[in-house]
Amino acid sequence: MYISYIICFNKMRKEIYQKYFNNKKVTVMGLGLLGRGIGETKFLYENGADVLVTDKKTEVELKSSLLELKDFKNIKYILGEHRLEDFRDRDFILKSAGVPLNNEFINEAIKNNIPVYMSAAFVCDIVMKELPNVVVIGVTGTRGKSTVTGIISHIFKENNMSVKLGGNIRGVANLPLLDNIDDGDFLLMELDSWQLQGFADLKISPHIAIFTSFLDDHMNYYKDDKELYFTDKAKIYRNQKDGDVLIASKDASEEIRIRDKNQEVTIPEEIIFETNLIGKHNQIACRLAYETCLQCGLDDKSIKESIKTFKAVEGRLEDMGLFRGVRVFNDNNGTTEDATVMAIDSI
Repeated sequence: MYISYIICFNKMRKEIYQKYFNNKKVTVMGLGLLGRGIGETKFLYENGADVLVTDKKTEVELKSSLLELKDFKNIKYILGEHRLEDFRDRDFILKSAGVPLNNEFINEAIKNNIPVYMSAAFVCDIVMKELPNVVVIGVTGTRGKSTVTGIISHIFKENNMSVKLGGNIRGVANLPLLDNIDDGDFLLMELDSWQLQGFADLKISPHIAIFTSFLDDHMNYYKDDKELYFTDKAKIYRNQKDGDVLIASKDASEEIRIRDKNQEVTIPEEIIFETNLIGKHNQIACRLAYETCLQCGLDDKSIKESIKTFKAVEGRLEDMGLFRGVRVFNDNNGTTEDATVMAIDSI
């Protein structure tokens, strides 16, 4: 019976790939150096797409990424520039996160009625359409999203629940997640504001949306327009359907209700958790993860026991132990004034 299920599901997966990727002319905008663009490009090529990669970086700058793709002989590259013609007569464009707003090449694709996708949203859209028993969970916020994502993933794994992790995870390509997602899994996505633009384009939001915090950040990208920044963040819930859930911290919920007065928001109970993490903000992260896992059917005791064993995400007030009698914390990702103040206060 189990073997029959695997064969049946693999056949269905093949049909999905035929529908979305096989013989499709795809422009990948942004190969990059961190691994995600490499993984997306490999996946598209291996599943029958006619792939053109364009990046403003030169061949010399992209040497390490190109070496990873050296065995894929029929990929076409346009490097050191983008060309308008590469955004016409394509089945879709796959753009990397952080492409500037009102980008002329993306506008060219839109003008020519060519769909523009971002990989995190594209995967979620395919999963929602083709695998109706997968629960998609999205986590966003200026601060805390990596920790909340990490805690939820840890709790699920500790309780033998099948969870696949994607979104804004360094070096992790999203399209290849489709190779491993089974109907009935949980798809957990850490989502930055740029990736959420892709969700708005597809008019989707996660089944369970978590909004951790809203602070000043990325103002260079948003040209000091905080409302524009919030608009991107809010895309995590603005296309939710009946039965979907938005979970937010108390502070984030106040920001939401200022702008969306009638939005239903679940604010977690103010429980104090036994945890390896330090700081009030990490208690908030535990509460958001706890509420999420309750919504997914786990019980109070199992969640709390799992939270006890979670260790800090790398670079987020990560306890590195004692060095010559001094306790050292790695807070490499605390890159704003708010984050620095919070870290010092926690210690």
